[in-house]
Amino acid sequence: MKKIIPLLSFISALFILTGFSDGDRSFSIDKVDIQAQIDTDGTIHVQELFQYTFDGSFQGMTRAIKSNAQNFHAYLVDEQADDASIATDGLEQLEIELDEEQYKIYTSSENETKQVLYSYDIVGSVTKYTDVADLTYTFFDSSNETDLHDVSIHLYTPAEAVTENTFFFLHAKEKPAVESYDGGIHYSYDFVSADQSYDFRLIFPADQLTAQPVDENKEMKSSILTEEQLLQEKYKNLDKNLNMMAPVLLIFIFLSVIIGVIMLWNHPNRYKGTKNKEALIQLMEKNDPLFVKYVANNTRLSGEDFIAGLFSLHQRGLVSIGELPSDTITSSRTPFRFTWIGTTKKLSESDQFLKEWLFTKEDEQGEYFSLESLEAPENYEELLPDQQKIVRDKMEALKIQFEHWRKLVKEQPSFQKLKSSYRPFLAFSFVDIVLTGLFVIYFYYQDVLPVASQYVVSAILTIVAVSTVAFKSNKILLAIYYLTVTIMCLFLTFTTGTWALLAFILVAGTLSLVLPSYQWNDDVKELRYAIKTAKRLFSTNQYPTGTTPEEAETKMQYAILLGYGNMFAKQLGSFADSYASLGHFPLLKNPVSAASAFDPSIYLIASSSAVMMGADSQGGGTSGGGAAGGGGGAGAF
Repeated sequence: MKKIIPLLSFISALFILTGFSDGDRSFSIDKVDIQAQIDTDGTIHVQELFQYTFDGSFQGMTRAIKSNAQNFHAYLVDEQADDASIATDGLEQLEIELDEEQYKIYTSSENETKQVLYSYDIVGSVTKYTDVADLTYTFFDSSNETDLHDVSIHLYTPAEAVTENTFFFLHAKEKPAVESYDGGIHYSYDFVSADQSYDFRLIFPADQLTAQPVDENKEMKSSILTEEQLLQEKYKNLDKNLNMMAPVLLIFIFLSVIIGVIMLWNHPNRYKGTKNKEALIQLMEKNDPLFVKYVANNTRLSGEDFIAGLFSLHQRGLVSIGELPSDTITSSRTPFRFTWIGTTKKLSESDQFLKEWLFTKEDEQGEYFSLESLEAPENYEELLPDQQKIVRDKMEALKIQFEHWRKLVKEQPSFQKLKSSYRPFLAFSFVDIVLTGLFVIYFYYQDVLPVASQYVVSAILTIVAVSTVAFKSNKILLAIYYLTVTIMCLFLTFTTGTWALLAFILVAGTLSLVLPSYQWNDDVKELRYAIKTAKRLFSTNQYPTGTTPEEAETKMQYAILLGYGNMFAKQLGSFADSYASLGHFPLLKNPVSAASAFDPSIYLIASSSAVMMGADSQGGGTSGGGAAGGGGGAGAF
């Protein structure tokens, strides 16, 4: 059965050009003759004659046998032999070494042609039923290091007779002529590609295996012949059956692209409102910092977003921002403190929890929280194990508290129902999921694959497809689904139709992952565009700095939250000094230092600190025939 995986074929082609090439040396296999005699106990006695031509210096050759091989021997043939049916008496026996399933045969060769005879027995590959014996086998698989030329194979049953009850089938699209004479079955190939596998199936009367007990007490002749008849019909029409779907797939590819482009162009998330930069900036700055961060993160909150919560409290007049006294600073950075100045009445649950969680210290100014208390140690890897454990325990406790706060924030009415499912996307993805699954299943049933694989593929695709649809085409599940079908396609016979199927999967998968699966509410959609505009202005140093220190400090907070604190700090430049002199505006006193102080990567609670968490946590913790057994590849070293 010829299975071509493009990458493997490409790699193999690098060797095929000159047989095998390794720098300044190469070799080729010019002739192979195989004589296989089945004994009455089911053992297959095999002799193989290989003729090698070496260009350069080699230590020996290899022969892989993936069945249960016994009594493997290798002999150097001094005089030119025509076939493998020669006696081993008088031949020089070569040193061999078994490495898992591969035999290494040692015989030095340099710029010469050499014949080597292999002799071995195969045990357990013949299945005996009450009426017939069944051998499904291959002498070569796709692991050959080079192409084989002038290959002849001769099979003999125990009776050394080919009768009307002897049946032989080749599992390949292109079959050589098969002849029956001298009591055996004979066929040959002028050329055997290194990346091809040539399976065959031999059926003969069970009474010839007089020394082998019955493996399965049932009659199988009829079912085997029916199975093989269907399989041979598949081989005969393989290209036709697979390629006939190519035009259909191309039509669906065209329709998918057209529909996908239309959906992208007309998607409700496309902003069509005002593009006035000043109006958009005002819109963003009128929104609560925590809500802005939540929307900017696609309705997610990460560990670093506790900073947005603090800025939210500040803009609502519940906390003031200041700096810790210099004599209390233990960090190399200048940390800020947030002092509670507001009332505790009518606080939301999330605000109340944030206060109880963070504002645990108190001085003459009131209850306060310092950023320094959440900083990750700069020299974590140099700490003693006990000290590292203290840090990790603190980090775990912070994560638990943050998760509770995040849950309370998301339960607020203003943070809910910001977007809804986009029904056209659900319909589009559903159709593509169903079509993709049906196409893959069709190809599996038309290809020359084991019946079991067809059932397994159908079951897997059904389960993954139903799960994906049930979860409203979740993007992660969609990615898993299309990855699954792509992997499954790699086991198909590659034809024009198969390439068309892969192209359809690529288009359908890409569109399903690119198309937004939800639509934002109108107000949120406008805010998202405002945030996008603000980011663009921050990144190009065009964001307005404000005309008052209050405005500048507010803008500095949004710059920090959106990840542009350092850029905006540099943009403020000398304005910051003049603003800071007009009152208590700690973020403007040294804006570059302020931006660095709010860098989320330095805090234990931020997601980026998880890298430190793992710094020291390493360690701890079909009928009868079935798939063909047989030989592997041949090569040299």
